[in-house]
Amino acid sequence: MSRKCKLMNKGPMVGNNVSHANNKTKRRFNVALKWSNIYLVIQNITRKFRVRISQQGARTIDKIRNTEGDDAALDFLKKSSLV
Repeated sequence: MSRKCKLMNKGPMVGNNVSHANNKTKRRFNVALKWSNIYLVIQNITRKFRVRISQQGARTIDKIRNTEGDDAALDFLKKSSLV
C-alpha cells in the first residue's frame, strides 16, 4: 500500500539529514496517514466510510461538514473518488 493520501493527493517528500559535521544523508518525510471512519447522514440514513487519509484531509472533511453539511462532504469525497 502506498503512503499517499487519496483525498488531498499528498505523498512522501525527500530531503537530507544534516549532521553537526554537515554530512548529508537522504531521508524520507512520510505523510501522517491514519484510518478514519467518516459518518455522513444522507437522506436520514447514517452511512459509514472507512478511508485512509492524512490528518489535514480529516480536518478538511470536518470543516466542510460543519459549514456546508453532509451532502457537500459527500460530494467532496466523490470528487476525490473515495466513495
